[in-house]
Amino acid sequence: MASTSPAHYLISLKNKSKNNRPAAKFTPFLIGCTFILASCNAPQIHHHRVTVFGTFVDIRIQHENEHLAQQAFRHLEQDFHTMHKVWHPWEAGPIKRVNQLLQLGEWFSAPTSVLPLLKEARRLSRLSQYYFNPTIGRLVELWGFHRHDPEQPFIPDSRLIKEIQRNIPTIEDIEFDNIRLRGRNRYLQFDPGGIAKGYAIDLSMQTLRAYGIQNALINAGGDLGVMGKKSDKPWNIGIRHPRSQKVLANLHSMADESIFTSGDYQRYYLDNGERVQHIIDPFNGRPVDHTVAATVIHSSAATADAAATALMAAGKSNWKKVTDAMDITYAMLLTREGELHMTAAMNDRITLQHAQDYRIYIH
Repeated sequence: MASTSPAHYLISLKNKSKNNRPAAKFTPFLIGCTFILASCNAPQIHHHRVTVFGTFVDIRIQHENEHLAQQAFRHLEQDFHTMHKVWHPWEAGPIKRVNQLLQLGEWFSAPTSVLPLLKEARRLSRLSQYYFNPTIGRLVELWGFHRHDPEQPFIPDSRLIKEIQRNIPTIEDIEFDNIRLRGRNRYLQFDPGGIAKGYAIDLSMQTLRAYGIQNALINAGGDLGVMGKKSDKPWNIGIRHPRSQKVLANLHSMADESIFTSGDYQRYYLDNGERVQHIIDPFNGRPVDHTVAATVIHSSAATADAAATALMAAGKSNWKKVTDAMDITYAMLLTREGELHMTAAMNDRITLQHAQDYRIYIH
């Protein structure tokens, strides 16, 4: 998946009968999490790791029935691999085909495996004031972030980039008519990278609930979905500094929420010593260079995923406009100059380490 994010979509590729298994981004930046195993008197914590979406997905389930946990792990692993295949914008699959058809400008029937994701991306793009723009996959590609090894040097096609910058597509360039779609911008390319992990976590939490599991944590490359508690205590999250291995802050999760971070510290390359990172400003078509990372906590993982991406593009001048529009209570932004901006609610949630290293602004 391109990297770089609601869970009312049950993958239609895998409808199950009742006789089968259940249906189913402080200063950020949540690259690492600290987990303390339950004591011997508590239900056991079971762990499983899946390599998917270009990262590791660690799943931790607290349950007394190991067999049930293993069943759930198998189910989730299969689902994650299916999502990766279906939603990848540059490998052969439904989304790549959708993008080819969108560029033709004619009506076509959208695959049921993609349509709910598209609709949720549209909803969140509008809420974000279009700072989250999932239709600029062509720019993501032209800047070199469709590659499996984005840290390798890359020379962008400046001529074509400038051409697209004059007519940057938005989600409004996709017309919806029930299950039919039509594109209205020849540069339109749907890239779900800013929502896919969040959407996948939401679906996975639905699956776990269908198994009767009430306590779990899913860590998709540092982006987290939390359900319930760990041994009757909150899951303890350690948030790594975006420029070092130090812990930046600690956070105790609430019962059902997701914690997502977007940042410039994972998918990037250097151009004459300058960091070129994968999040593209949807208004000027260039990689964001003013924000290091943004973290969002929300009950919906897809919302947290899209909002963290949007805040990176919005920067310190417009981030509050985005959090207000998206009804985000917990948010934090770290600028390139070392300014740390956060909502008052986020300030109350986190225990910041090395606070003296930042100029902190509470909004």
